[in-house]
Amino acid sequence: MADLDRLCRENRGIKITDEGDLKRFGLQMYSHYKRLSVPPAMITNKVACERYMRTLDSEFSTVLRNALATSQVFNKRYQTRARIANANVPVTGVNRQDNPIQLKELMTMAEEMVSTLSNEDKIPIIARPPKVRFDYETSPPNHAKVEELENSISNLKDSFLLH
Repeated sequence: MADLDRLCRENRGIKITDEGDLKRFGLQMYSHYKRLSVPPAMITNKVACERYMRTLDSEFSTVLRNALATSQVFNKRYQTRARIANANVPVTGVNRQDNPIQLKELMTMAEEMVSTLSNEDKIPIIARPPKVRFDYETSPPNHAKVEELENSISNLKDSFLLH
């Protein structure tokens, strides 16, 4: 357990642009986790995920949490629709309400985010972009076009945060 603590301390503050550091840390972290999670387990998946998130830079951690929350919403909707479509098929799997993601899945999601970013020439990510609002009373009479532009910008921001 002390080795895992030391590893997390030494790698604290991994930024979203540090692809190599993230992958090296992930390999070492997962190796320690596998060793410590064998019965009698000294660490749970939930604790390992929390340590992984705390090791990342705060902005990276925020972006990853947002992506995780969004993917959980989509997964829940998909599962509900699939359950309705397959009403006669019994539901199987593990309900992970308190433990929503496995460490390996979290690491893969983080690495995919970093990889996507590095492929887009290190475009800076803004964790919470400011909302842009127009004053309709002083804007030109083209209200429909302004609303369309606002929706386009909002969709673009949402899709950027998802990837």
